[in-house]
Amino acid sequence: MRLDADIPERLLRIDEVTRRVGLSRAKVYAMIADGIFPKPYRVTRGAVRWRDIEVSEWIAGILAAQPAPKGARHVRGR
Repeated sequence: MRLDADIPERLLRIDEVTRRVGLSRAKVYAMIADGIFPKPYRVTRGAVRWRDIEVSEWIAGILAAQPAPKGARHVRGR
């Protein structure tokens, strides 16, 4: 599922991944080991990156699987 076909593909570093999902580096890697978070891609011998779209789809899946928090409002256009 491509969220926005007009946005070019980006690769994310771990610090951006943890900031976007609000989880620690250790938790992200534990979730990868458990098969519940997207695996990174090795781009060089010492660097891995995550596809922005895969992280965005993971976030969307988490939000879609749970009811909205009590008192939450949907804001159009976001």
